[in-house]
Amino acid sequence: MTVPAAQALGLKVQSVELRHSHYDYEAALAAATPGPGDALLCMLSPYFFHDLKELDALAIRHHLPSMCGGVDSGGLIAYAPSLNAVFRSAAEYVDKIRRGAKPAELPIELPTRFKLVSGCVN
Repeated sequence: MTVPAAQALGLKVQSVELRHSHYDYEAALAAATPGPGDALLCMLSPYFFHDLKELDALAIRHHLPSMCGGVDSGGLIAYAPSLNAVFRSAAEYVDKIRRGAKPAELPIELPTRFKLVSGCVN
């Protein structure tokens, strides 16, 4: 959600930038000063992919509904490209290259299939 869209809904967005890995998520969350009614939303990024379970665990420890990793690791909701579709597209690219296509001439494709999954914490 963009900041103007959030403002139109009466929501406040606090952004925290993480610059150096291994990221200090606890410090970042403390800098954001979460309060009642807040939630944790993590941008889907290759930089965070290996930390998704850690991010969901952080949200659980701080009693924040989260949209970071996935519902299987404790998140409240997940919205992300379908990995099956992404991998299928990658396989199609490999097949085209194997058949002689020049990689530099192949178009860059963005994901077109997304999944919204909700979960609950027992």
